[in-house]
Formats: sequence, structure tokens, C-alpha cells
Amino acid sequence: LGDAGIGHSSFLKCYGAQAQAGENAEKDSSFMPDKPLCSLQNLVAMVELDGEPCRVRFTDEASGSKFDAMREAAIHAAHVHMLCFRADQPETFASIRQQWLPKLWEMQAEAPWLLVALAADVRERNKVTGDVSSVPQEEAEELVKRFGGWGYLECSAFFPETVQMVVDEALTAAYTYYRLQWQLHPPEVTAPPPRTAGDTKASWTAAPEEGYERLWLPHETLTVADDHVPVTEDQIREGLSQLGDSCSRQHAYVRCDLMAMNLTSLVKLRQWDQLQFLNVSRNRLQSLEPLGALRHLLHLNASHNLLIRSESFTAPDALETCDMSYNMLAELGDWKVHRYLRELNLRGNYISYVGSGLKGNHELRMLDLSENFISKLLKNLDDLELRTLNLAQNKL
Repeated sequence: LGDAGIGHSSFLKCYGAQAQAGENAEKDSSFMPDKPLCSLQNLVAMVELDGEPCRVRFTDEASGSKFDAMREAAIHAAHVHMLCFRADQPETFASIRQQWLPKLWEMQAEAPWLLVALAADVRERNKVTGDVSSVPQEEAEELVKRFGGWGYLECSAFFPETVQMVVDEALTAAYTYYRLQWQLHPPEVTAPPPRTAGDTKASWTAAPEEGYERLWLPHETLTVADDHVPVTEDQIREGLSQLGDSCSRQHAYVRCDLMAMNLTSLVKLRQWDQLQFLNVSRNRLQSLEPLGALRHLLHLNASHNLLIRSESFTAPDALETCDMSYNMLAELGDWKVHRYLRELNLRGNYISYVGSGLKGNHELRMLDLSENFISKLLKNLDDLELRTLNLAQNKL
């Protein structure tokens, strides 16, 4: 948490370059702090704590009304909050006291918080030049002591060992809270607004409503400057495998794997309309819009990306399995258009309510909603013929 533009993304990117985000992620040793970054970072890493393997998720604070629901769920679900400011910008330090701490208090967040100074190297350079506008270390330590923070640390993305030191301390605080959280009362979750007479859809579902596009369109619209790593035809050709029958009764490659390439867009995939199996996991995708051209897609893995809604692509004719785990979905979404859906994995998102988005999915047999923020189950799952329902690590 912290003001925009102070270096959260560089911090996470620096740590991500040192840690493998899962078994299939590639280590990125080419990171430089001034390298262009997506404005939103989301990292899942495997670490070892007290000799036990743990999956750890880091979520960058996202600003704007489109992220309000996700932010509230993320803050409540977090096991530690890192309040960040830039060491050479006193106004960002003032925001910690005036904005971010009150935000945690208002939401009654129980998890510990850690104060982190980013770009500490800049402050040291300023001392040499005689610039005294930086935030003194003593002042930051006093704030932590006064308001009961876990601790105060400084780091710089130019020195990865300092970033690792901050992460290690944050993980210690998180693990301590994780073992104690079951003794605490669950946080109060605001109920969805009641439906009024004449409404056909609940206003808290992801069903299209008037003005709804204003929430997701800025996030999913990419300019040339934002699209740092578009998929190329060579990458697609290298990822092709599995010969099979296409819709034209001819043999064609029906599978494509594009994992862990840091891709930001999939425009070049449009022409490969014979694909039936697609894996685009562990990238930096904010939208799946080009997949609307793949009418024969049966199996989709879009896990570990930056999706904020499930309806970011036109529904294929007969999608059977879909994995959108570890994205940034704040709502279940409307899946009725996927009539033949058999397996749906939405693990590790920020979903608070099970709405009516699955009411028409009578073929659904497996649903994974683990590691979300669901506090109670409504009757919207009663008509489904599920064989497997995963709800571990929620707030039930």
C-alpha cells in the first residue's frame, strides 16, 4: 500500500526476478529498476517457512474505483500489510499517516503492518549533494513505535539483497499472524446491495450494466506503450503441439502452450482458430479479448495473470474447462454463456460472494473457489450437479 508512482511495482519485480513464481516460471535476471513495468503487479511465489513449503502471494495496491471490491477483499485477506513510501519524497511519508493507516483502521484490518522506505539509495545520494528534504530514518521509526507497527525497513530495487531482507521480515510477520488468525473474529463483510423491484440481475454480479464498462475498460485497454511484450508468431509456432482433427476435417495443431513469457497481449493468436487447448498461464495479461476468435477452444488455462473480470473474451462454442486461478477477480462473474463448462478453477482470487453467475451451468462438475474471501454460501449452488467443490482457505 502507498501512493502511486513510488516504486511498488519495481519492488515486486525485483523480488520476482530472484524468486521463481511456481514450478514453471522462469527466473528473470534481466531486471533493471527503470525498465518499463505494468502499472499493476501480482506475484505468487513458493517459499519455505520453518521447513514447510508455503505459497505466498504479493498484491500491488491498485487505485481507481474499478479495484474497490478487490482492494477491500485483499486487505481483509492479507496476513501482512507493507505500507510503502519513497525515502526522498516526504509527501508520500505523510500519506502513510493521513491516508493508509486510517484505511486499515477503517476496515478493521487485524494483520500486522510493516513500514517500508523505497528508493533508499536516492536519499543517500541526496545527502552527498546536500539535499536535506528526505525523510529521516528516526522519524519513520517513531511513527512505527507510536502506531504499533511490526517494524521499519529500507530498501532499493538497485540492491536486490535489501529487497530480499524486507520480504523476509514481511514473511516472518505474515507467518506469525497466519498461525494466530484462527483465534480472531472474522472481519465484517459488507453484504451485497439488495435487489430492488424490477431488477433482473443483482447489481453485485459481473453481468453487464449501464456504465459498467467504465470500471474495466481502462484496465483492459492497452496502448502501444503499455503493450511491452505482445506474443509473436514465432512464439506461437514454437508452442504448437498435438495434431488433431480441426473443424474443417483436416489435421492441424490443436494445442498451444505460451507459459511464463511475461506476455501482455495475445493479438497474434486470432488467426489460429483451430486451437482447442490453450495455456497462457503466468503472464501479465489484463484481457483475453483476442481469444474470442478461437471458436473451437475447449480447454483454457489463464491462471497467474492480471485479469479483473471473467468476461474479458467472447465465449467459445463449447468451452469445457477453464482455469483463472490467481488472478485479481473480485466477482464470480457470469458463466451462463459457457453451457458445456465442466470444470472451473477460480482459486486464489478476491471473490467475496457466490452470486447467480453459475445458475445455468448444469454440466459443471468441478468448482474450485479456494483461497478467496467467501464468508457464506448462498443458495445459488443448489441446482448444480457438482461432484467436487473446493472452498478451503476462505472466511466461512
